Amino acid sequence: SELIDSRPDARRRTLAKTFLRRLRPLLVTIARAIRDDASLDLARLERSIARAAEDLSEDPTLARLADRIVGRVRMGAKLSTPEGYRPGGTLTDGRSLDRWTRYWEPLRQNFTPASPNLRHALRATAVAAPALAATLTYAGAFTHWLVMTVVLTMQPFYAATWQRALERIGGTVLGGLAGAVLAYYATTPLVEAGLILVLSVVGFAARQISYGFFVTCLTPLVVLLVELLEPGHSSWEIVGMRAGFTVLGGLIAVASCLLLWPIWEPDQVRQELRRALKAHAGFAEAVLLAVPGEARDAVVLARARTAGLALNDLEAALSRALQQPRAGSHPEVEAAMVADATLRRISARLSVLRHAPEAGAPEAEAWRAWIAARVAAIQAR
Repeated sequence: SELIDSRPDARRRTLAKTFLRRLRPLLVTIARAIRDDASLDLARLERSIARAAEDLSEDPTLARLADRIVGRVRMGAKLSTPEGYRPGGTLTDGRSLDRWTRYWEPLRQNFTPASPNLRHALRATAVAAPALAATLTYAGAFTHWLVMTVVLTMQPFYAATWQRALERIGGTVLGGLAGAVLAYYATTPLVEAGLILVLSVVGFAARQISYGFFVTCLTPLVVLLVELLEPGHSSWEIVGMRAGFTVLGGLIAVASCLLLWPIWEPDQVRQELRRALKAHAGFAEAVLLAVPGEARDAVVLARARTAGLALNDLEAALSRALQQPRAGSHPEVEAAMVADATLRRISARLSVLRHAPEAGAPEAEAWRAWIAARVAAIQAR
Protein backbone atom coordinates (compact mmCIF):
# COMPACT_ATOMS: atom_id res chain seq x y z
CA SER A 1 0.00 0.00 0.00
CA GLU A 2 2.89 2.38 0.74
CA LEU A 3 4.33 1.71 -2.70
CA ILE A 4 1.03 2.59 -4.39
CA ASP A 5 0.26 5.58 -2.17
CA SER A 6 3.74 7.08 -2.46
CA ARG A 7 3.56 7.17 -6.26
CA PRO A 8 -0.05 7.54 -7.45
CA ASP A 9 -0.20 5.77 -10.79
CA ALA A 10 -3.42 4.54 -12.36
CA ARG A 11 -1.69 1.74 -14.24
CA ARG A 12 0.14 0.54 -11.12
CA ARG A 13 -3.10 0.59 -9.14
CA THR A 14 -4.77 -1.50 -11.83
CA LEU A 15 -1.96 -4.04 -11.84
CA ALA A 16 -1.94 -4.21 -8.03
CA LYS A 17 -5.70 -4.74 -7.89
CA THR A 18 -5.46 -7.53 -10.46
CA PHE A 19 -2.68 -9.20 -8.49
CA LEU A 20 -4.56 -8.93 -5.19
CA ARG A 21 -7.75 -10.22 -6.80
CA ARG A 22 -5.87 -13.30 -8.02
CA LEU A 23 -4.20 -13.70 -4.65
CA ARG A 24 -7.39 -13.70 -2.58
CA PRO A 25 -8.78 -17.15 -3.56
CA LEU A 26 -5.34 -18.67 -3.02
CA LEU A 27 -5.16 -17.33 0.52
CA VAL A 28 -8.73 -18.47 1.23
CA THR A 29 -7.95 -21.98 -0.03
CA ILE A 30 -4.78 -22.25 2.07
CA ALA A 31 -6.55 -20.83 5.14
CA ARG A 32 -9.33 -23.41 4.86
CA ALA A 33 -6.77 -26.20 4.49
CA ILE A 34 -5.01 -25.01 7.65
CA ARG A 35 -8.31 -24.70 9.51
CA ASP A 36 -9.54 -28.16 8.47
CA ASP A 37 -6.08 -29.79 8.63
CA ALA A 38 -6.62 -30.98 5.05
CA SER A 39 -4.15 -31.70 2.27
CA LEU A 40 -3.91 -29.44 -0.76
CA ASP A 41 -3.62 -30.38 -4.41
CA LEU A 42 -0.22 -28.72 -4.77
CA ALA A 43 0.12 -29.37 -8.51
CA ARG A 44 -3.17 -27.63 -9.27
CA LEU A 45 -2.53 -24.85 -6.77
CA GLU A 46 0.94 -24.23 -8.20
CA ARG A 47 -0.57 -23.30 -11.56
CA SER A 48 -2.80 -20.73 -9.88
CA ILE A 49 0.12 -19.37 -7.86
CA ALA A 50 2.21 -18.98 -11.02
CA ARG A 51 -0.64 -17.11 -12.79
CA ALA A 52 -1.07 -14.69 -9.90
CA ALA A 53 2.07 -12.69 -10.74
CA GLU A 54 1.63 -12.70 -14.51
CA ASP A 55 1.46 -9.47 -16.57
CA LEU A 56 3.46 -7.44 -14.02
CA SER A 57 6.65 -7.16 -16.05
CA GLU A 58 5.89 -3.58 -17.13
CA ASP A 59 6.31 -2.47 -13.50
CA PRO A 60 9.59 -4.00 -12.25
CA THR A 61 9.18 -2.73 -8.69
CA LEU A 62 5.70 -4.19 -8.34
CA ALA A 63 6.85 -7.39 -10.07
CA ARG A 64 9.65 -7.91 -7.54
CA LEU A 65 7.26 -7.30 -4.64
CA ALA A 66 4.67 -9.67 -6.11
CA ASP A 67 7.35 -12.30 -6.65
CA ARG A 68 8.28 -12.16 -2.95
CA ILE A 69 4.61 -12.41 -1.93
CA VAL A 70 4.00 -15.33 -4.27
CA GLY A 71 7.04 -17.08 -2.83
CA ARG A 72 5.61 -16.78 0.67
CA VAL A 73 2.21 -18.03 -0.53
CA ARG A 74 3.90 -21.02 -2.15
CA MET A 75 5.72 -21.82 1.10
CA GLY A 76 2.46 -21.49 3.04
CA ALA A 77 0.75 -23.93 0.69
CA LYS A 78 3.50 -26.52 1.03
CA LEU A 79 3.59 -26.14 4.81
CA SER A 80 -0.16 -25.73 5.33
CA THR A 81 -0.45 -28.64 7.78
CA PRO A 82 1.61 -29.57 10.86
CA GLU A 83 2.89 -32.55 8.87
CA GLY A 84 4.57 -30.13 6.51
CA TYR A 85 6.82 -28.87 9.29
CA ARG A 86 7.71 -32.36 10.43
CA PRO A 87 10.82 -33.74 8.76
CA GLY A 88 9.67 -36.61 6.59
CA GLY A 89 6.03 -35.85 7.41
CA THR A 90 4.69 -35.10 3.91
CA LEU A 91 7.89 -35.14 1.94
CA THR A 92 7.29 -38.38 0.06
CA ASP A 93 5.09 -36.50 -2.46
CA GLY A 94 2.58 -39.35 -2.45
CA ARG A 95 5.12 -41.95 -3.48
CA SER A 96 5.25 -45.23 -1.60
CA LEU A 97 8.48 -46.44 -0.09
CA ASP A 98 10.43 -49.05 -1.98
CA ARG A 99 10.35 -52.67 -0.88
CA TRP A 100 13.82 -52.58 0.68
CA THR A 101 12.90 -49.61 2.88
CA ARG A 102 9.57 -51.11 3.92
CA TYR A 103 10.64 -54.70 4.65
CA TRP A 104 14.31 -55.56 4.47
CA GLU A 105 15.71 -52.49 6.19
CA PRO A 106 13.62 -53.00 9.39
CA LEU A 107 14.57 -56.69 9.39
CA ARG A 108 18.26 -55.83 9.05
CA GLN A 109 18.05 -53.32 11.90
CA ASN A 110 16.24 -55.75 14.21
CA PHE A 111 18.53 -58.74 13.63
CA THR A 112 21.45 -57.20 15.52
CA PRO A 113 22.57 -57.73 19.14
CA ALA A 114 21.78 -54.09 19.93
CA SER A 115 18.17 -54.40 18.74
CA PRO A 116 15.64 -54.09 21.62
CA ASN A 117 13.19 -56.30 19.74
CA LEU A 118 15.70 -59.12 19.28
CA ARG A 119 16.70 -58.92 22.93
CA HIS A 120 13.04 -59.01 23.91
CA ALA A 121 12.43 -62.10 21.76
CA LEU A 122 15.38 -63.92 23.32
CA ARG A 123 14.37 -62.83 26.81
CA ALA A 124 10.76 -63.93 26.34
CA THR A 125 11.88 -67.31 25.04
CA ALA A 126 14.36 -67.84 27.87
CA VAL A 127 11.74 -67.03 30.52
CA ALA A 128 8.48 -68.33 29.04
CA ALA A 129 9.84 -71.78 28.11
CA PRO A 130 10.84 -72.75 31.70
CA ALA A 131 7.59 -71.26 33.03
CA LEU A 132 5.58 -73.35 30.57
CA ALA A 133 7.57 -76.47 31.46
CA ALA A 134 6.88 -75.85 35.16
CA THR A 135 3.14 -75.48 34.61
CA LEU A 136 3.05 -78.68 32.54
CA THR A 137 5.02 -80.55 35.18
CA TYR A 138 2.91 -79.32 38.08
CA ALA A 139 -0.39 -79.23 36.26
CA GLY A 140 -3.30 -77.44 37.84
CA ALA A 141 -6.59 -75.89 36.85
CA PHE A 142 -5.16 -72.36 36.77
CA THR A 143 -1.39 -72.74 36.34
CA HIS A 144 -1.58 -71.51 32.74
CA TRP A 145 -2.24 -68.03 34.15
CA LEU A 146 1.42 -67.83 35.17
CA VAL A 147 2.72 -68.22 31.60
CA MET A 148 0.09 -65.84 30.25
CA THR A 149 1.06 -63.18 32.78
CA VAL A 150 4.77 -63.51 32.06
CA VAL A 151 4.30 -63.24 28.29
CA LEU A 152 1.76 -60.41 28.40
CA THR A 153 3.69 -58.38 30.98
CA MET A 154 7.14 -58.55 29.39
CA GLN A 155 7.93 -55.63 27.08
CA PRO A 156 11.07 -54.76 25.08
CA PHE A 157 12.05 -52.06 27.60
CA TYR A 158 12.26 -52.15 31.37
CA ALA A 159 10.18 -49.00 31.87
CA ALA A 160 7.30 -50.41 29.83
CA THR A 161 7.55 -53.78 31.62
CA TRP A 162 7.52 -52.09 35.03
CA GLN A 163 4.45 -50.03 34.15
CA ARG A 164 2.64 -53.01 32.62
CA ALA A 165 3.38 -55.14 35.71
CA LEU A 166 1.97 -52.48 38.05
CA GLU A 167 -1.16 -52.08 35.93
CA ARG A 168 -1.72 -55.82 35.59
CA ILE A 169 -1.12 -56.66 39.25
CA GLY A 170 -3.15 -53.72 40.55
CA GLY A 171 -5.99 -54.33 38.10
CA THR A 172 -6.06 -58.05 38.88
CA VAL A 173 -6.23 -57.56 42.64
CA LEU A 174 -8.89 -54.86 42.43
CA GLY A 175 -10.87 -56.69 39.77
CA GLY A 176 -10.59 -59.96 41.69
CA LEU A 177 -12.20 -58.40 44.75
CA ALA A 178 -14.96 -56.97 42.59
CA GLY A 179 -15.39 -60.32 40.84
CA ALA A 180 -15.76 -62.18 44.13
CA VAL A 181 -18.48 -59.78 45.24
CA LEU A 182 -20.30 -60.02 41.90
CA ALA A 183 -20.06 -63.82 41.91
CA TYR A 184 -21.55 -63.89 45.41
CA TYR A 185 -24.65 -61.96 44.32
CA ALA A 186 -24.96 -63.53 40.84
CA THR A 187 -26.92 -66.62 41.80
CA THR A 188 -28.28 -67.64 38.37
CA PRO A 189 -26.60 -68.29 35.01
CA LEU A 190 -28.74 -65.57 33.42
CA VAL A 191 -27.45 -62.92 35.83
CA GLU A 192 -23.87 -64.12 35.33
CA ALA A 193 -24.28 -63.93 31.55
CA GLY A 194 -25.62 -60.38 31.85
CA LEU A 195 -22.66 -59.31 34.01
CA ILE A 196 -20.22 -60.95 31.59
CA LEU A 197 -21.75 -58.98 28.71
CA VAL A 198 -21.51 -55.66 30.56
CA LEU A 199 -17.93 -56.28 31.71
CA SER A 200 -16.90 -57.29 28.18
CA VAL A 201 -18.35 -54.17 26.58
CA VAL A 202 -16.95 -51.76 29.18
CA GLY A 203 -13.55 -53.43 29.47
CA PHE A 204 -12.76 -53.78 25.78
CA ALA A 205 -14.12 -50.29 25.06
CA ALA A 206 -11.56 -48.90 27.52
CA ARG A 207 -8.70 -51.11 26.32
CA GLN A 208 -6.97 -48.33 24.39
CA ILE A 209 -7.55 -45.77 27.14
CA SER A 210 -6.25 -47.58 30.22
CA TYR A 211 -4.71 -51.03 30.38
CA GLY A 212 -5.16 -51.09 34.16
CA PHE A 213 -8.90 -50.42 33.86
CA PHE A 214 -9.14 -53.08 31.16
CA VAL A 215 -7.54 -55.67 33.47
CA THR A 216 -9.82 -54.53 36.30
CA CYS A 217 -12.83 -55.39 34.12
CA LEU A 218 -11.24 -58.52 32.68
CA THR A 219 -10.57 -60.20 36.05
CA PRO A 220 -14.20 -60.33 37.28
CA LEU A 221 -15.14 -61.43 33.77
CA VAL A 222 -12.74 -64.39 34.09
CA VAL A 223 -14.02 -65.18 37.59
CA LEU A 224 -17.62 -65.31 36.37
CA LEU A 225 -16.70 -67.35 33.29
CA VAL A 226 -14.84 -69.95 35.36
CA GLU A 227 -17.73 -70.24 37.80
CA LEU A 228 -20.16 -70.59 34.91
CA LEU A 229 -18.15 -73.07 32.82
CA GLU A 230 -16.33 -75.01 35.55
CA PRO A 231 -18.60 -75.21 38.59
CA GLY A 232 -17.02 -76.55 41.75
CA HIS A 233 -14.50 -73.76 42.31
CA SER A 234 -15.39 -71.04 44.78
CA SER A 235 -15.07 -67.44 43.67
CA TRP A 236 -12.48 -66.69 46.38
CA GLU A 237 -10.39 -69.65 45.24
CA ILE A 238 -10.43 -68.37 41.67
CA VAL A 239 -9.57 -64.84 42.79
CA GLY A 240 -6.73 -66.05 45.00
CA MET A 241 -5.19 -68.21 42.28
CA ARG A 242 -5.56 -65.47 39.69
CA ALA A 243 -3.97 -62.85 41.94
CA GLY A 244 -1.18 -65.17 43.08
CA PHE A 245 -0.14 -66.23 39.58
CA THR A 246 -0.40 -62.64 38.35
CA VAL A 247 1.86 -61.30 41.10
CA LEU A 248 4.36 -64.10 40.55
CA GLY A 249 4.31 -63.66 36.77
CA GLY A 250 4.73 -59.89 37.09
CA LEU A 251 7.74 -60.29 39.38
CA ILE A 252 9.31 -62.79 36.97
CA ALA A 253 8.78 -60.41 34.03
CA VAL A 254 10.32 -57.43 35.85
CA ALA A 255 13.26 -59.51 37.11
CA SER A 256 13.94 -60.85 33.62
CA CYS A 257 14.17 -57.32 32.22
CA LEU A 258 16.62 -56.43 34.98
CA LEU A 259 18.86 -59.48 34.58
CA LEU A 260 18.63 -60.69 30.98
CA TRP A 261 20.12 -58.34 28.38
CA PRO A 262 18.73 -55.17 29.99
CA ILE A 263 18.38 -51.91 28.09
CA TRP A 264 18.63 -48.88 30.37
CA GLU A 265 16.68 -45.90 29.16
CA PRO A 266 19.30 -43.17 29.86
CA ASP A 267 21.75 -45.13 27.70
CA GLN A 268 19.09 -45.58 25.04
CA VAL A 269 18.29 -41.86 25.15
CA ARG A 270 21.97 -41.05 24.65
CA GLN A 271 22.18 -43.29 21.57
CA GLU A 272 18.96 -41.95 20.07
CA LEU A 273 20.12 -38.36 20.66
CA ARG A 274 23.33 -39.04 18.75
CA ARG A 275 21.32 -40.52 15.88
CA ALA A 276 18.95 -37.53 15.84
CA LEU A 277 21.82 -35.02 15.83
CA LYS A 278 23.56 -36.87 13.01
CA ALA A 279 20.36 -37.09 10.98
CA HIS A 280 19.59 -33.39 11.41
CA ALA A 281 23.15 -32.46 10.48
CA GLY A 282 22.65 -34.37 7.23
CA PHE A 283 19.25 -32.72 6.74
CA ALA A 284 20.78 -29.26 7.21
CA GLU A 285 23.62 -30.04 4.83
CA ALA A 286 21.21 -31.21 2.13
CA VAL A 287 18.94 -28.17 2.47
CA LEU A 288 21.64 -25.52 2.77
CA LEU A 289 24.59 -26.73 0.72
CA ALA A 290 23.28 -29.01 -2.03
CA VAL A 291 23.03 -27.63 -5.58
CA PRO A 292 19.37 -26.97 -6.53
CA GLY A 293 17.80 -29.50 -8.85
CA GLU A 294 16.06 -32.87 -8.91
CA ALA A 295 19.06 -34.58 -7.33
CA ARG A 296 18.93 -32.14 -4.41
CA ASP A 297 15.20 -32.73 -3.94
CA ALA A 298 15.73 -36.49 -3.78
CA VAL A 299 18.52 -36.12 -1.21
CA VAL A 300 16.45 -33.70 0.88
CA LEU A 301 13.48 -36.09 0.84
CA ALA A 302 15.59 -39.01 2.02
CA ARG A 303 17.42 -37.07 4.73
CA ALA A 304 14.24 -35.37 5.93
CA ARG A 305 12.61 -38.75 6.41
CA THR A 306 15.69 -40.04 8.24
CA ALA A 307 15.67 -36.99 10.52
CA GLY A 308 11.96 -37.41 11.25
CA LEU A 309 12.31 -41.09 12.14
CA ALA A 310 15.34 -40.38 14.35
CA LEU A 311 13.46 -37.65 16.19
CA ASN A 312 10.47 -39.94 16.70
CA ASP A 313 12.77 -42.62 18.13
CA LEU A 314 14.33 -40.06 20.48
CA GLU A 315 10.92 -38.97 21.76
CA ALA A 316 9.87 -42.59 22.26
CA ALA A 317 13.05 -43.22 24.28
CA LEU A 318 12.39 -40.09 26.35
CA SER A 319 8.82 -41.20 27.01
CA ARG A 320 10.04 -44.57 28.28
CA ALA A 321 12.79 -42.95 30.35
CA LEU A 322 10.28 -40.73 32.13
CA GLN A 323 8.30 -43.85 33.10
CA GLN A 324 11.35 -45.59 34.54
CA PRO A 325 11.84 -45.16 38.31
CA ARG A 326 14.22 -42.26 39.09
CA ALA A 327 15.23 -41.88 35.44
CA GLY A 328 13.29 -38.65 34.96
CA SER A 329 15.81 -36.69 37.07
CA HIS A 330 18.81 -38.16 35.25
CA PRO A 331 20.92 -35.27 33.82
CA GLU A 332 21.20 -36.93 30.40
CA VAL A 333 17.44 -37.30 30.18
CA GLU A 334 16.90 -33.63 31.07
CA ALA A 335 19.50 -32.53 28.51
CA ALA A 336 17.92 -34.76 25.86
CA MET A 337 14.50 -33.18 26.48
CA VAL A 338 15.96 -29.73 25.77
CA ALA A 339 17.75 -31.08 22.69
CA ASP A 340 14.55 -32.70 21.44
CA ALA A 341 12.63 -29.41 21.62
CA THR A 342 15.52 -27.61 19.89
CA LEU A 343 15.73 -30.17 17.10
CA ARG A 344 11.99 -29.84 16.51
CA ARG A 345 12.47 -26.11 15.95
CA ILE A 346 15.51 -26.67 13.73
CA SER A 347 13.65 -29.19 11.58
CA ALA A 348 10.74 -26.76 11.17
CA ARG A 349 13.11 -23.98 10.06
CA LEU A 350 14.84 -26.32 7.63
CA SER A 351 11.47 -27.34 6.18
CA VAL A 352 10.72 -23.66 5.56
CA LEU A 353 14.17 -22.93 4.11
CA ARG A 354 13.76 -25.85 1.73
CA HIS A 355 10.99 -23.94 -0.05
CA ALA A 356 12.38 -20.39 0.37
CA PRO A 357 13.86 -19.13 -2.92
CA GLU A 358 16.08 -16.55 -1.21
CA ALA A 359 17.75 -19.31 0.83
CA GLY A 360 19.60 -20.38 -2.30
CA ALA A 361 20.79 -16.88 -3.20
CA PRO A 362 24.58 -16.48 -3.65
CA GLU A 363 24.76 -13.77 -0.98
CA ALA A 364 23.47 -16.26 1.60
CA GLU A 365 26.28 -18.74 0.91
CA ALA A 366 28.31 -17.70 3.97
CA TRP A 367 25.32 -18.08 6.28
CA ARG A 368 24.42 -21.46 4.80
CA ALA A 369 27.94 -22.77 5.27
CA TRP A 370 28.13 -21.43 8.83
CA ILE A 371 24.79 -22.98 9.87
CA ALA A 372 25.65 -26.36 8.37
CA ALA A 373 29.09 -26.29 10.02
CA ARG A 374 27.62 -25.44 13.44
CA VAL A 375 25.06 -28.24 13.27
CA ALA A 376 27.75 -30.69 12.17
CA ALA A 377 30.03 -29.55 15.01
CA ILE A 378 27.28 -30.14 17.58
CA GLN A 379 26.67 -33.61 16.16
CA ALA A 380 30.38 -34.47 16.36
CA ARG A 381 30.59 -33.78 20.11
